Amino acid sequence: MAANAINVGLVGQKFMGKAHSNAYLKVAKFFDVDTLPVMKAVCGRHEAELAAFAKRFGWQSYETSWQKLVERKDVDVIDISAPSNVHHDIAVAAAKAGKHVFCEKPLAFNLAEARAMLAAVRRAGVVHMVRQMFLVTGPPVALVLVVAVAFAEPILRLLYGETYIAYASGMRLMAIFYALWYSFWPIQSALKALEKTRPIFFAGIAALIAMATVGVWAILRWGVYGTIVGQALSALILSVVLWATWLRWVQASRRETSSARASPSS
Repeated sequence: MAANAINVGLVGQKFMGKAHSNAYLKVAKFFDVDTLPVMKAVCGRHEAELAAFAKRFGWQSYETSWQKLVERKDVDVIDISAPSNVHHDIAVAAAKAGKHVFCEKPLAFNLAEARAMLAAVRRAGVVHMVRQMFLVTGPPVALVLVVAVAFAEPILRLLYGETYIAYASGMRLMAIFYALWYSFWPIQSALKALEKTRPIFFAGIAALIAMATVGVWAILRWGVYGTIVGQALSALILSVVLWATWLRWVQASRRETSSARASPSS
């Protein structure tokens, strides 16, 4: 491997595999990169489709077994874009083989798998990351949304003059909706990792009911603004339920920890 290149092995040829392949093809055209990704090999289950995929996107070779891919000496990093049920096995095997690991979200099916994956890459001393944009973009997005709510009129006047000042209230509603959306999405991912999916299901049902009732009423009354109101209400319901579930879990975990420390060791 050249000093300014890294050989990539991609697992997955469907939607995310296409997205990642496209990114590897274009990253050096959009950004000044110190290290160029070399599209060394792609892995999938159906050879006929896989061969066409590799040719279309410029992969140098392909494998129909991820086990073979992670053992290849000419691959430096394993990009896991396969279904979530195999993330754990691929990541652990890749780490044991000394490969860097780049994994799509959701990282794992549960907290135990995620911890095992983290332990494996730490033992191997390889670079590792999970693609979770809501965790990375949350703070700057939150700041932008606060500014949008507080200074809607000045922003619209600066960008468009007096033309869109009348839409300031709509801009505030949209900012509130997206703030609520960003507030529950990371917690939803955490609850899935803890296998606490029942609150997510019931919160989703409640949000759908709210949109079908209050949301429809708001649309009939206020038009496009009513749509935003309905979406914001749905996001609020999800945010409240999921955050309440998360906080209850945190409190229960702290109580268990305190009890364990207080009890005499056997």
